[in-house]
Amino acid sequence: MTPIFKDIVLIGGGHAHVTVLRRWGMRPIAGVRLTLITRDLQTPYSGMLPGLVAGHYHADHCHIDLGPLSRFASARLIHAEVSALDPDNQQVLLPGRPPIAYDVLSINIGSRPRAAEIPGAAQFAMPIKPIDRWLRDWAALQHRVMTARGAFRLAVVGAGAGGVELMLAMRHRLLRRMQAAGKRDLSLHCLLLTASDEVLPGHGAGAQRRLRRILAERDVAVHTGRSVVEVADGAMVTADGTRWATDATMWVVNAAAAAWPRAAGLAAGFGSAGCEGSARAAFFSGAGAGVAPARFDRPSRCTLPITAFLVTPPSSLAIWLADCPSLHIFLRSSTRSSVHDISASEAFC
Repeated sequence: MTPIFKDIVLIGGGHAHVTVLRRWGMRPIAGVRLTLITRDLQTPYSGMLPGLVAGHYHADHCHIDLGPLSRFASARLIHAEVSALDPDNQQVLLPGRPPIAYDVLSINIGSRPRAAEIPGAAQFAMPIKPIDRWLRDWAALQHRVMTARGAFRLAVVGAGAGGVELMLAMRHRLLRRMQAAGKRDLSLHCLLLTASDEVLPGHGAGAQRRLRRILAERDVAVHTGRSVVEVADGAMVTADGTRWATDATMWVVNAAAAAWPRAAGLAAGFGSAGCEGSARAAFFSGAGAGVAPARFDRPSRCTLPITAFLVTPPSSLAIWLADCPSLHIFLRSSTRSSVHDISASEAFC
């Protein structure tokens, strides 16, 4: 049996780590033990979430089973949620379990909406992340809609790509179900609120115009420049004092990092690909983890839009991953904005 010289620990089952496991299974490194620590054994592919919500896909089509993938990579799989990180002793701390030692650590846990910063948002709104939790709430919401009478008021806070896609997908699914059930005593009213001056902020004017037109054709009321300052049971309040009546509110704004990376002394935030030196170990982070990287000394090797690596020596894991052509193909295809796809297909019409 080959002795273990190095321990690489992956925290989270995000897209980047799925690729690491797949590549590792095809090209393992002798003497290196790979460990995956994940809260969820089924990792959802966020790019297919709008199609899942709209009813175009089954849940099995949109999730990756990390169990078989870990076995393929001969990786240890630990089903647990990380409670803290001890960088001084190079250990990952898990509740009720012994600490996991690492030589190289990679974090790919995704972000969380900052619902706690707005009074009532965490209690009365449905944050889009974690996705698995939102999907359970979405199933319950569909039941509420189908048993309602009169007008059901559905609101989404946030008009970025995620908020727009989610609104159009939910509307499509609910109207189809209402039509199939012959619900003539029920109408759906859709509301999209955003603090931005335009839908799809940061996108091109052409995409904004197309989505504006599609939202209008779908009878989605869009209100820009409206910052939500409070969420209550059955209502939202914006900064101008307006009270908006709602029956269900989706929260798709203000992404934030998990608390434990900051508590461990890691810079929390979002940034582009970068590197950070350490005398003890190499540390990597997916950009979605909300851990801010520094500059990368070889930027042409790390232009992937979703994953930013924090790396120590040039021969470390990040460079090895950057050398894999299939990684580039996977991430580029998985991070391409589906806003253009929605526009082309007339948004689930």
